[in-house]
Amino acid sequence: MRISRFPRCLFVILGSLALLSAGCSGKGGKAEVTGKVTLDGKPLGYGSIRFVNPGTGKEKGDANADIEDGEFSAKKVPVGEIKVTVDTESLRARLADIPQLRQTLKTQEENDKKMAAMMQAKGLKSDIDDSAKKESVDKMKADLAKLELIQKKISATAVPKKYQDEKTTPITVTIKSGSNTLDTIELSSK
Repeated sequence: MRISRFPRCLFVILGSLALLSAGCSGKGGKAEVTGKVTLDGKPLGYGSIRFVNPGTGKEKGDANADIEDGEFSAKKVPVGEIKVTVDTESLRARLADIPQLRQTLKTQEENDKKMAAMMQAKGLKSDIDDSAKKESVDKMKADLAKLELIQKKISATAVPKKYQDEKTTPITVTIKSGSNTLDTIELSSK
């Protein structure tokens, strides 16, 4: 009886291994991609790059990365023949946060001054550890500074519409499993 179980177990094990190796063949896999983007020969100040797998439909399996000073680094990029879109419009939505962030910082500073004045007037000393609040305010200030820099660079940059849509972009790249460094993606405003 032991002899008959052995072949069945072996068959199950070999079948399982075959299924596992088929699932790791690279199709549908993801990769890391780095590269540069220029517009009319100059590094694109700020923008967004999107890698679209035409076989999966819009937004499914796509990967995005920010472009900063002409360079990008994207993770989880689909493997295969991939369409590439580049735009600055998607970053403009983030810039809508600038007024709110400025107001939040102003309100926080005003509240801190009021609280300090009130405690001083009552002769109280604060035992509250403000390090977490200071860290939060510092992060907001850093975010605001970055957004203002992006705003400045984006206002001087307009990526032509043909590069912004997966249906009209002329850019197609081949992505392989693992790490990929692309040749410079050259955009033209003409």
